[in-house]
Formats: sequence, C-alpha cells, structure tokens
Amino acid sequence: MQALSRCAWRGALEENLLACLRASLGGQQGREVFEEGSGWSAYRSGLAFPAYNGIVYCQDGFCEDSRLLKRVADFQAEGLPFVVSAASSYDLPVLWCRRLGLVSAGSVAAMVREVREMPLVDHPVELEIVRVGDEEVLGDWVRVQCRGFGFPSWLEESTKRLLSGVYERQGVSLYLGRWRGISVATSMGVRSGDLMGIYNVATLPVARCRGIGQAMTACVLGEAYKQGASKVVLQSSAAGESLYRRMGFLTVGGFEHYVWASWRQWVGLVFHGAFHQIASAWQQRFGRLPA
Repeated sequence: MQALSRCAWRGALEENLLACLRASLGGQQGREVFEEGSGWSAYRSGLAFPAYNGIVYCQDGFCEDSRLLKRVADFQAEGLPFVVSAASSYDLPVLWCRRLGLVSAGSVAAMVREVREMPLVDHPVELEIVRVGDEEVLGDWVRVQCRGFGFPSWLEESTKRLLSGVYERQGVSLYLGRWRGISVATSMGVRSGDLMGIYNVATLPVARCRGIGQAMTACVLGEAYKQGASKVVLQSSAAGESLYRRMGFLTVGGFEHYVWASWRQWVGLVFHGAFHQIASAWQQRFGRLPA
C-alpha cells in the first residue's frame, strides 16, 4: 500500500466521515443542520438518539473555540444526546471534557484497504444484494439497519424521513441484502475524492454467522472498484476488526467517542435494549416522548 503519513490518513478519514454525514443530513429542510468551525464540524438531526447529533473534532493540538462551546451548550439546552468524535491522536483534554460534561464512550479502529481488483468473497447461498433506488426499498433498508444495530423501533420512521432520497445523492450507494427472500442486511458506500467509505454494515440476528456481513462489505468494495476509487476506509469495533483484517484492511488509527455525561446511563440502556426505560426516562425529563 502506498505509504501515507498517519496525519494524511487521519485527514482522509475525517473528510469521508463528514461527507457521509452531509449526505445523510442533506434532505433536511429549515434549521441549519451542519456547521463548520475552526478545526471542527457539528451536525444536528434533531432526533433524540446518540450519533444522530454530534461534533467531529478535526484539529491537531487543542484549541478552545467559543462557537464550539456554544454548539455544545445548544445540544444540552435542547436535551439532545450527542457524540463528540476525535482521532485518537488528538487526545482531547480530560479537564475540558469534564467541564463540558463529556465522558468517554470508547473507541473504534480506523481501517484502510487498497482497491486493485474486484473483491473475491464467497457469496452465501440464497443471498441477493440489491441497490436501494426508491423509497419503498429505503424503508426496508432503514428497518433492517435500525434492528440490526439494536436501535429502538420508534427511531425507524424518523430515520426514514431523515434519509429520504439519500440514494439519489452523488457519491452515495445503499445496499440491501435479502436472504431467502427476507431483508436481513445493509451496507452503505460514500465516495469522497479518491476514497470510498463503508458505513452501516448491519445484519439481523437471525442471519448472522453466515458470511452475509462480509458479502455486504464486499459489495461496497466492488462499487469502489467500478468507480475507480483507489482505497476504501471504514471504522470498526474491536469485535469486527479481525474480520476486516482477513478482508485485507489495515488499521491506521482510531477514533475516540465522548458522550454527554447526563445521558451516559441512557446510552448504556440503548446497548442493553432497555428501550422502554429510555422512553420513560426521556418523558420524565422533558415531558414528552422522543420524536
């Protein structure tokens, strides 16, 4: 693989992540949903769920910005859970995070693979992969993505509205996997410059451990080859890192995630599937259920 400095990889990964966020939020009307500051970018969907609102910190060396502080305060005033993402090498000051009420929510690996030829992956029997091209198929894609990640059911309709028409945006491709005629898996590709980013690889529990997630990833790799992208990037949890290594990806860094401490317990409930407790806690605090 062509040698690039970690700083160069970091910038390319950040650029692709921001391209994905712009594409996902591009269909919203009215209130400003994307804001860029000095060394950071903020995104706001208005949906009450972690990672649907947040800040990507893109600056080597910490520099406090009044607009950044205002954005954090605005999220907190609205009661919107949000995530601050930063490359691991930035090492945001602990005292700064603590003063803003942010606590660590863990990290993910940043991985890269060259695209020199069409990927050769064993295609699971009875798996059909289709490209999303209309709102009906998008609805299936959103449902599978949300349930594959263990998101609450009330988020599905809001996510579909948020992503309406995303499949028509330049550089974006969404794929839906159907196993034995049933929609069970998703993946998403986002092109930025010479890179293709892979996002939202999700598989329903009933269809896991069958090579379907690997096939959905390979589908985006194939699209990258067709489009002439030279490299593919993705972010992986510790659980998925070994799989991606077997597919030829190399770890070149990582991203740290910080969440608003007031919602730390709420975020924990999300990952334990206790959605009825989430809705109850939200209603008690804000007098309404999440939108």
